[in-house]
Parts: sequence; structure tokens; C-alpha cells
Amino acid sequence: MSSDNEDTVRVKKCKCHKMQHAIYIKGDNGSKGDTGPKGDKGDKGDKGDIGDKGCKGDKGDTGCKGDKGDKGDSGCKGDKGDKGSKGDPGCDGEMGCQGIKGDKGDKGDKGDKGDNGSKGDKGDKGDNGSSISSVIYFATSEAINNNEYMGLGNSSNSVLRNTVVIPYNCIANDLIFSIREPKSGSYSATLYINGVNSGFSCIINDGNNVSGISSGSVSLNQYDMVTLYITFTGSGALNNGCCASLILTKL
Repeated sequence: MSSDNEDTVRVKKCKCHKMQHAIYIKGDNGSKGDTGPKGDKGDKGDKGDIGDKGCKGDKGDTGCKGDKGDKGDSGCKGDKGDKGSKGDPGCDGEMGCQGIKGDKGDKGDKGDKGDNGSKGDKGDKGDNGSSISSVIYFATSEAINNNEYMGLGNSSNSVLRNTVVIPYNCIANDLIFSIREPKSGSYSATLYINGVNSGFSCIINDGNNVSGISSGSVSLNQYDMVTLYITFTGSGALNNGCCASLILTKL
């Protein structure tokens, strides 16, 4: 029989030789033995190969700057020489180089009057002139009744006999009318042109105010015949008559 560290032995019979053989079966590993004592120090090894080249060292610090040298002294400036006097003129010889420009001569006498200049440009247009105004007067020294025409010094119910002529083309701007004395009622004077009502009238709404003015713009041609047609609401005639002025502006 084997111990713990020996293989187990089994016997098996061999059929070929009819013999019995011993067969060994491996057993389990035994426990690890204790560590032995440390061995002695070995001999010194051979010298190693030469090492690689070391890196380049850092650049040294810059030295201090030297002191600046002293500036040299400036030389003295020489005196300016005197100007030489002008030499006397020489005798006439061959033509030399151009001489120095002479002094400026005295002012010459005044020259003759020059020829007439070219015609100047057309001047700017002048400002507009003021308008020419004129006045035509109407009046009567006799009594005037309602619905009568007034001319120069007389009045009646006739248009033609109480007309005055227009001297040039113009505009009638203002009509001033007066009944000369206060009287109750309203009064009007209307401009007639060649016997036709122009629609331009001056009305005194209250006869106690005596006078009135009306403005407008009525075109009149040269040779037009004009008169004033008088109407009123007051009773009776205007015993002292009436008068008017027509302001014209020439075209």
C-alpha cells in the first residue's frame, strides 16, 4: 500500500498474454514545502556601454550695455564776407553773355484812349412798373328818382343820354357811391356797360350812413359806354341828387 505522496496501484489482467500488469494512477499533489534560505550575493557585473549625448545647454544671459560716449564740440561759424562794389561798365566789345537784370524804370506816360469795347450783354429785366389807375366820376346836381340812370351832371330814365366812354382797356376795381345826405331806406348804384347790367353794384343798406364802397373785377374795353342805374326803397326822390366814383386799372 502506498502512502499520501505515492501513486495508487491497481492490478489489471491482460487478455493477450494472460498476464497481470500493475497500472499506476497519479495521485493528488502534495503540500508545498518551506522556502529555503537566501543565497549569497553574486559577483559584480561587467561595465555598461557609453550613454547617449546629452541635450544642448540654455543660452547665457545678455551682458550689460556700455555707456554712451561724450559728444564732441561744434566748430565756430566763420564771418560773412562783405559785398563787393559794382564795377564800372566796360567798353563795347563783342556781345557777351546776358547781363544782370537792370533796375525797374520809371512809370511811363499814360497811353492813348483805347478803341471802343464790344457791346455789353443785355441787362436784366426791370421791375414791373406800378399799375396806372384812373377815375370816372358820375354825379347829378338835380333830384334823381328811383330807377333812373346817372351820368355827368344829369340823370334820367334814358341809358344812352347818361353814358360816358371808357378811354382804354381796363379793369373796374372799386365803386364808391354816396346819396349826399342821410335818408331812410336802402340805396344802390349798379354799373351798366353798353346798356347791359354788369352785376357790379354798390349798396347802402341804411341810408343814414350816406356812403358805401364795393370792390370787384370787371373787364372794360376801350370805347365801352358806361352809366350807373340808381334804385332805392326810400320814399320820394333824392332831392339833392347823388354821386359816385369808378376806379379803373389800365391793362
